[in-house]
Amino acid sequence: MYLSDIKRDDRFEGYLIVRSAEQRASANGKNYLDMTLADKSGSINAKMWDGTVQPPLAGSIVKVRDIEDDYEETYEIVGSQEANPREGRISDDSPVGRALRGHRAGEQVTVEAPAGNLKFEIVSVENK
Repeated sequence: MYLSDIKRDDRFEGYLIVRSAEQRASANGKNYLDMTLADKSGSINAKMWDGTVQPPLAGSIVKVRDIEDDYEETYEIVGSQEANPREGRISDDSPVGRALRGHRAGEQVTVEAPAGNLKFEIVSVENK
């Protein structure tokens, strides 16, 4: 099993459940998975570093930071039929969705928007 295969409620050897998993970038730029693991006795927080952490996919929740204006936004990447930008759900085929495609937490992207180019840093990616 690879880290990129881990999803919420996955079980490891039948003993642990992944309660939450979010991709992040460390200060030195390496990607890791920040997780909460649980079993019958309780839960623990864990970090796992691996080179196979996935980029955003449809269904991902992505937190980005606008580099120029220094504010953060959270988007859920969805198909075009489900998109509702006012509720933070953007299409994977929108300018932001296309710019995020193939990039990971810690990377910077440029969004070619009708109002001009926007520069974002991907803070975290949570794949559902």
